[in-house]
Amino acid sequence: LTREVGLRIFADIILGLPGETEAEFRATVRFVRRTKPEILGAARLCPLPGTSIFDALPQEVRDSINWAEYSYLARPGPKFNLTAMSDKRFEDLFRRFDKYVAQPQITWALLRDGAITDRADRRFLRRLLAKFALRHPIRALRVPR
Repeated sequence: LTREVGLRIFADIILGLPGETEAEFRATVRFVRRTKPEILGAARLCPLPGTSIFDALPQEVRDSINWAEYSYLARPGPKFNLTAMSDKRFEDLFRRFDKYVAQPQITWALLRDGAITDRADRRFLRRLLAKFALRHPIRALRVPR
């Protein structure tokens, strides 16, 4: 309905919620693919001080957090796994989601909507998308335009 009236869809997804199962993770990925948001923000949960999730962490975990690793651009930043999945399984699922769903959509949105006047930056984004499309042609068809 939003597209019919000319509205664009923005999805801001947080993965890794406490107790999240693999089935719930996969349902979120299916939702993103089905809705095909034009703009996608995707991140893993990072419990911040003052939140109930942070307060529920054991004291030794709270004390061990290096907040210098946490910033908007930090990748991967502090890693928390509060899901019902093993650390390895969650990391694998999140890495695949980021690589095959989130990053291509974010790159396309930057190229399409960004006020990028620098030709080198635009060329870099186009090359990223072309490289992705050549390596993963079926997945590239799923990226909203």
